[in-house]
Amino acid sequence: MNKYIIISALALSCCTIANIGAAEIKDSLVHVAKNCNTDTCRVRIYNRISDHLHTRDTKEALQYALKATQIARSGDMDHVISQSINNIGISYWHMGKYNMSVKYFKEAIKINTIPHDLKALGNSYDYLGLTYIELEDDSLALAYLLKGLEIREGSGDKYGQSFSYNNLFAFYWGQQDLTEAMYYLQKALQINQEIDNKEGIARCYANMGSYFYAKGKLKKALSYYNNAFNTYKELNHQRHIATLYNNRGTVYVELGNHQAGISELKKALKIRQQLNDQAGQASTLQGIGEAIYASGKNYEKSMVFCNKALNMSKSTMVSRLTVDIYESMYKISKESGHIDEALAYMELSNMIKDSLARKNQLKQLSEMRIRYETEKKEQELLTAQQEKQLLLQENQLKESRQQLLILSIVLIVLLGGITVIKLKNTLYKTRIEKQQTQEELTSKTRELESFAVRIKEKNEFLRTLKETLRNISSQHQSTDEMREVSNAIKHNLYLDNDRRDLEMRIEEIHQSLLNKLEKKFPKLTKSEKRLCSLIVSELSTKHIAEVLNITPESVRKNRYRLRKKFGLKRHGNLVQFLRKT
Repeated sequence: MNKYIIISALALSCCTIANIGAAEIKDSLVHVAKNCNTDTCRVRIYNRISDHLHTRDTKEALQYALKATQIARSGDMDHVISQSINNIGISYWHMGKYNMSVKYFKEAIKINTIPHDLKALGNSYDYLGLTYIELEDDSLALAYLLKGLEIREGSGDKYGQSFSYNNLFAFYWGQQDLTEAMYYLQKALQINQEIDNKEGIARCYANMGSYFYAKGKLKKALSYYNNAFNTYKELNHQRHIATLYNNRGTVYVELGNHQAGISELKKALKIRQQLNDQAGQASTLQGIGEAIYASGKNYEKSMVFCNKALNMSKSTMVSRLTVDIYESMYKISKESGHIDEALAYMELSNMIKDSLARKNQLKQLSEMRIRYETEKKEQELLTAQQEKQLLLQENQLKESRQQLLILSIVLIVLLGGITVIKLKNTLYKTRIEKQQTQEELTSKTRELESFAVRIKEKNEFLRTLKETLRNISSQHQSTDEMREVSNAIKHNLYLDNDRRDLEMRIEEIHQSLLNKLEKKFPKLTKSEKRLCSLIVSELSTKHIAEVLNITPESVRKNRYRLRKKFGLKRHGNLVQFLRKT
């Protein structure tokens, strides 16, 4: 028998008013919608009515969802349209029309790409996951369920998180991974107890019953089913009530209470027919067929229900459900001795299984091809990005080099300009200093020349005096003449002092030259150094002779000796040599 767990798709916003009668809630919301002043308000109310009716009247829930979507599309209301489209998908999901559900859930996600409504986006991913569980695509189912949980955790939606955890329980329960299933179920129960969500707690109890049913603990499973049933009965959630009738009937049959089991299953069938839940009807009809055979071995009557289940399952396009029904028909036929029919049902079941296996293989090959092409495109894109990045880096490097070159040129120009300015300033200062030095030298030279002239004059005076004295001596001049001569001698008495003064001035003016000559030509005599000072002062030979109190001829000889010591040729310019030194 096909065993289904509860998977609730009830809109969480309706939980707070669930204690009011279902019809009263609907009528109250319809009245509110009529009095709405804006289309946005009307769309929101229609969506709440659709939420409320999903587990009570699926066809009417679909009608209100379609009305909400039509108004939202005409008014370009992106912020509410995704919820309306979601409700269409949920209505088809409750009807077992899963391909239609996928279409609307994906459209809702596309519209809600820039999230206008995180709650609606979480619902879209969760219901896509639940739909792919029914369509037996486990990888997509888990991916969408985890995405839904991620959105709900990110937005802090506790109601939504409890719903997502229950859905993940459903996934792992279907995978027979009961440990992982119980992990998510306990998280869902903890959150629902924290927020005092009666509907959520009932959903967890129902799923807990399914967990213990899978573990073979039938009485414990029945206890949890009863607890959940009472709450859903109070909330008037018809879809969940039908599921719990179905699950309790299954447990009763396996406990040997066939009549109680059949009674529960028929109640479930009646509600599912009212809800137009085709997949649910097929499952319940299959259960009734198995229960009838188990209770009285009535082959014909049990096969009537199984064939009804088979026809209903084919309209749902859920292959797994069809296989389950064929396997039930094979089991009943084999046990009742209808071997040919049993073999036929087995072959039909195997054909669908083989078809599913081929589809899975094709799907895997398709996924491999898509993955290969995706990886190839990603690699090509990565290579292109790397080349683009490399080109960008080269351009940046080239631009940096150009900027560096320009900066270097600017710096060179600036430094060159600064250097030229400094050089000009230095040259100007040097020229000024040279000019000042030259002027000073010229002044000192004039002083030297003046001293030399005075010395010459004194020498001439002394010669004249000498001659005068000779005349006096020979002529016996008077005392007055002698007094005159004496005064003249006194006036010119300090000739030696003047000469010493001159020497000191020469040394002061040409101290630098004298120091250099001392280092370069240490064997020069003091008189030779003095002669160099007088020569560089550009005094004439005659003036030099007067200063040094020697004859001009002696000056020329001394100059000759200096040339030899300096290594100058005969006609070498001694003045220029000394200035360069």
